[in-house]
Amino acid sequence: MPDRKEPAMFLKELEYIIAIAEEGSISRAAERLFMAQSSLSEFLKQYEAELGSRLFVRTSSGVRLTASGKLFAEQAREILFQYRKVQNEISDIENLKSGTLELGISTFRGTYILPAVLRRFKLRYPGVTV
Repeated sequence: MPDRKEPAMFLKELEYIIAIAEEGSISRAAERLFMAQSSLSEFLKQYEAELGSRLFVRTSSGVRLTASGKLFAEQAREILFQYRKVQNEISDIENLKSGTLELGISTFRGTYILPAVLRRFKLRYPGVTV
């Protein structure tokens, strides 16, 4: 495989492999991905050549994963899962750019702990009113 690819393209390639694996058919995967079967088939051929390994065994009834393909598909799912998880976490952070936070806290904690915590919070989330 080439050393560098655009992240969006790399993720799309993983989605293609997962779709083929889940559908068990290049034609059905192409339908699911809203692309031409010939384009997906050509993609797979080139991708396997870049990897230097067959990911699928082609049969008259469709495709099935090779041992390498099983490993690749498992890792591809994990990569996509982690990517989406990070996207969600970043979104959560970004969504704290503004707003109001109301606290209820005991006198002891409010006197001795809260001031230091609030200073760090205000540095991290300057747009949030406490």
